Amino acid sequence: MNKITEKEPGEDTTVNLNLNGIGRQITKARNRKCLTKKEAARGTGFSAQLLAKLENNENYPSLNSLMGISRVLDIPVDVLLQDCHKDFLVFAIEDYLGRLDINEANTSLAILEKLMKDIMNE
Repeated sequence: MNKITEKEPGEDTTVNLNLNGIGRQITKARNRKCLTKKEAARGTGFSAQLLAKLENNENYPSLNSLMGISRVLDIPVDVLLQDCHKDFLVFAIEDYLGRLDINEANTSLAILEKLMKDIMNE
């Protein structure tokens, strides 16, 4: 169980999360495509070492990284996230929106809307 902590003054908003599903889904998708970690990582723009950490749940991807992994492995982002705790998904989306450049907003809005609908329908 991992913790992501974001605190407002005087408020404890620690959320306990189970994020192990992300690594498992990445590994399954990569194996289905018969790709090595190095081959899969090359398409995403990060190292094989980082991909190994993601698969082993030693590190967790940003939504931008998830979209890259999704594209390279031909697997929808919502499938990669299907085993994740809803609080993590809400946290990640809010974090992503907070860092989103206005020029990227229109491109990303449809993806985020679908993720939010999937979260709310569970």
